[in-house]
Amino acid sequence: MHTLPPDGEVSIPASISLPLLRVSAELDLPPVLSYSDDILYNWTLKFPSVDGIPTLTNLRTQTSFTGSIDEEVFYLAPFHMELHGAEALRIMQDILRDAQSGDTGCLLGVREACNLDFFYRNIRPWLVGVDSGPTPRTWVFEGIEQDPSLKVPTELSGSSAAQSSLIQALDAFLGPQLAIHHSDALYMPRRHRAFIHHLSSTSQPLSDLVTETTDPVLSEAYNATVQALKEFRDGHMIIVTLYIIGPSKRVAREEAEAQGKEVAVAELKGSAGGGLARLLKDFRDRTTGAPSFTSLDELLLVSQPIYAPSVLLLNLP
Repeated sequence: MHTLPPDGEVSIPASISLPLLRVSAELDLPPVLSYSDDILYNWTLKFPSVDGIPTLTNLRTQTSFTGSIDEEVFYLAPFHMELHGAEALRIMQDILRDAQSGDTGCLLGVREACNLDFFYRNIRPWLVGVDSGPTPRTWVFEGIEQDPSLKVPTELSGSSAAQSSLIQALDAFLGPQLAIHHSDALYMPRRHRAFIHHLSSTSQPLSDLVTETTDPVLSEAYNATVQALKEFRDGHMIIVTLYIIGPSKRVAREEAEAQGKEVAVAELKGSAGGGLARLLKDFRDRTTGAPSFTSLDELLLVSQPIYAPSVLLLNLP
């Protein structure tokens, strides 16, 4: 299914497609590589450890496409972020009044050992789905007509950091205006989805609680949390620019020069990088409603937070 080159039709024989579709239906997940597959469940310890959160040096992936250190680091960096984020989830569940997000360093750590061009040319092509590669492709699930209970899959976009339950949980917790992105939620484990739905449908959202409180400590904690999440998104924008937008433009330029063509601005805008930039801006605009409280009676909007989590780290064309 996830094959090279990442275009053209892919036929999955019935001996694989039928059990795959049945298991996917039971798990309520699309039959395609997702964030939970290559990040959440794709790790193990090098050496047994019981002292707190394991360090990156004591983690390794169980499965990869290229067997490279670059690919391993690209998977483990966001997983390490997820480990640190578990404390924020515990706080949300236990007291529903405060959260902390200090994961930007974990995210940016990917730059230390994952080469930009190696990722774009050798790792990214393995991760794309039917609609996220340079050209659309088709996956044919042979034998699906043999089982009337199975439906032809329509969600096959591939692995994406937008599918991180942690980031969407933080969004849902901080305020109702940061709505769940349903297309991404379809790729999450069902209990993760249920938890996020619970956070977003609470009768008293955190933002309402902060507006009504007379406790300046709570207001300051909320402001700090929103700022930390914004800094995380700023960091994610850096990663997306370095690993996706920049390489996509370089590849387009190299291909045009090899064919003796002039690199037109319109072509670059139509490339993966250009489309991604527009998507980032769209999500940024949708997230500017996260409130920040400078006093107990004043509500201001956060200045241009960048909604990077709804764009993937992994599955970008």
